[in-house]
Amino acid sequence: MDIFQRLAQLKSYRRTLIDNLNNEQSVEHGGVHYKEQKADALFIEERGKLKHSRYQNKTLNYYQWQLTLQQQLTLRHFRQQREGVLLASFDLACDATTFSTPPFHCGQDCYQAQLSVDAQKIVLLWDIKGPKKDCLIESHYSHF
Repeated sequence: MDIFQRLAQLKSYRRTLIDNLNNEQSVEHGGVHYKEQKADALFIEERGKLKHSRYQNKTLNYYQWQLTLQQQLTLRHFRQQREGVLLASFDLACDATTFSTPPFHCGQDCYQAQLSVDAQKIVLLWDIKGPKKDCLIESHYSHF
């Protein structure tokens, strides 16, 4: 089963955010709901609950995973934008189980993503560094 097929079967996620600058950690967990599925694109909704030491929030995010003709798997985040913001593009040309993006800058911050796939889960890891940020965001997606 390829990565795209595994993405199409996700049911839940657990996300941990580690803020090294403030020595804080937040945990979010929730469900993955498919809004639209095409042969080369998945439009998903993530609904969850974020727990922090000082507060709790409900969360709602929209993402699109898309396969391109160049053997790339792209991830876009949607808020009010109709086109979505490109977050990552992973090169699937090799037979690996872990894929990384080159670092990219947004303002003064540097983002780097890594995607790992095994039989039980998909893990998306973000390393974010900047003058006011030193974060690690680890999202574990599962099929149950």
